[in-house]
Amino acid sequence: MTVADSSALRIWEWVENIGWAFVIFGCIGEGLAEFTKFPKEEHKRHNVGKFSWLILVAGLALEFLGSGRVAAIKDLEVARLNREAGEANEHAAKLEKEAAETRVRAAKLEAQIDGLNPLKKPVVSLSAFVKIGFSNAITSNKMTSPRIGGDTEVTRAELFFWSVRTHGRFRTGPPTVKLTTDKVMASSGSDVFLTFSTPHVFELLDWPRTETAGELLDKLDSVEIQPFFIAGDTINCQGGFVVLTINSLLTRRFEIPEQQTSMFGPIFGTDTNTAVYDPKNRRLMWPNKP
Repeated sequence: MTVADSSALRIWEWVENIGWAFVIFGCIGEGLAEFTKFPKEEHKRHNVGKFSWLILVAGLALEFLGSGRVAAIKDLEVARLNREAGEANEHAAKLEKEAAETRVRAAKLEAQIDGLNPLKKPVVSLSAFVKIGFSNAITSNKMTSPRIGGDTEVTRAELFFWSVRTHGRFRTGPPTVKLTTDKVMASSGSDVFLTFSTPHVFELLDWPRTETAGELLDKLDSVEIQPFFIAGDTINCQGGFVVLTINSLLTRRFEIPEQQTSMFGPIFGTDTNTAVYDPKNRRLMWPNKP
């Protein structure tokens, strides 16, 4: 309501109230003139009755005029409020539509961002690089292993990634990831380097294909190497490391502690330095794990 309308409303409400007051005084005067002996003189009572009638008529006129103007102003205000409410509803509907469109655009943008996030992409490639040190010098890039039926040149290794935190120890559940390679190289000293990469063999075992690269990377915590290239008796592994790469972007490093191994004997590693090698059982042990 505008200031002018508010002032006019107050004025006409006063007019209406004055009209009601005139009506009341007129009725009282008419009653005194008609039903009492006040005043005692007849002509005076007659004059009081006429004057009261005039006041009553004036009051009714003022009340009728004031109430009409008040109702008109209120009707205009109600119409204005209804119009503003309709405009507000239209504006709210427009804002809700814009908000819905913004949510749709945000969802599409989030999906695009997720598509660019390497952690949320599916696993399409796996590769690994392994460096292992041994106590004896290995001078040949080709290593042989005795096999049943005669000596056969074998330059193959298998790599298993496990979730020991889930299963409690190695080999108590299916391996999570398995890679196979024939890329085995030896340095002039005691180090051996292995390269595992696709499109060579890699398998996701005990792992839903719908899971993302980040979820797979979070699950893996341990590594096992099957060094089929080792010939001879038990030898000492002087430690090393394994670097796993998923989709050519995400990497995780696993440390290999000192331990004993032999042909067909595994070499274990973990992504932390808290594991302890148990020489009797030839396996890594974690605190609070069986």
